[in-house]
Amino acid sequence: MQDAITSIEKCRKSVIACVHGACIGGGLDIVSACDVWYCTEDAFFSVKEVDLEIMAGLGSLQRLPGNVGLGNAMELALTARRFLGLEAKELGLVSKVFGCRD
Repeated sequence: MQDAITSIEKCRKSVIACVHGACIGGGLDIVSACDVWYCTEDAFFSVKEVDLEIMAGLGSLQRLPGNVGLGNAMELALTARRFLGLEAKELGLVSKVFGCRD
């Protein structure tokens, strides 16, 4: 599974992720491998591994510090809190936030 997600990251074409609704766990792993992220205002993100007491093994924790900085990545990973699209934009995780998915 990790190879499949890494192949997104290594793709020679630009890969754009568009998120509306929940982006948790595997969803966050997949979009973290993309080049550009967009989301809706009501989209929410969470690194849930700590809540579920499982080990993260698909690469999002390795990629996240490059997007949001080490301190923010640590806080998100250790608290497993939800954050909405506007905060994701403030953190530098997404490029643009849209009012709706249309």
